[in-house]
Amino acid sequence: MNIERKLQQTIYQLKRGDLNGFRFSQDKAKVIHFCHKCKLHLDPILYLNKQPISVTKEIKFLGVIFDSKLNFKAHVDYLKNKCLKSLNFLKIVAHKD
Repeated sequence: MNIERKLQQTIYQLKRGDLNGFRFSQDKAKVIHFCHKCKLHLDPILYLNKQPISVTKEIKFLGVIFDSKLNFKAHVDYLKNKCLKSLNFLKIVAHKD
């Protein structure tokens, strides 16, 4: 794959930035493939420090949950659950009995 090769080259270039004290964590690095097409697409196999980077369907970045289809259903469900927990807490606190 041409795109996979370009992504791997970019990772190698960023890895050279380790000389400036910036390091990438193998445990925190994730790959997500954004695609709206219904056809089967193979996930890219990318390496960091000669170890494969894990592929995921959802990832949380700066408080927003992105999924591979970019429909934000996972993020909306997360916000809904968070708001319901806060609402239930307010109901308990506001209850007079």
